[in-house]
Amino acid sequence: MTYKKTLRHPKADESARQAFQQKIQQYEKEGKPIVFIDESGFPHDTPRTHGYSPKGQRCFGLKNGGAKGRTNVIGALLGTTLFAIGLFDIPVIIEDA
Repeated sequence: MTYKKTLRHPKADESARQAFQQKIQQYEKEGKPIVFIDESGFPHDTPRTHGYSPKGQRCFGLKNGGAKGRTNVIGALLGTTLFAIGLFDIPVIIEDA
């Protein structure tokens, strides 16, 4: 028996989504700015799969195989303006409000 994939996340809650959208619309009506915040990051030991060399020559390079750690990035978006970008070399814990 096979199952077709759906385009919805299994934990999606349509009523919660509509309540969120109504709350956003109310804030916009009141003239309150809507700021979206996101966190991402990258490990320091990310493999380098590509490099540059003169045409016809082999690409050689050095990589620190023992690099450890992670840099986390937090940014805020107001409309189409990205601002308040921060880089952190420590774990970042974001709690729901």
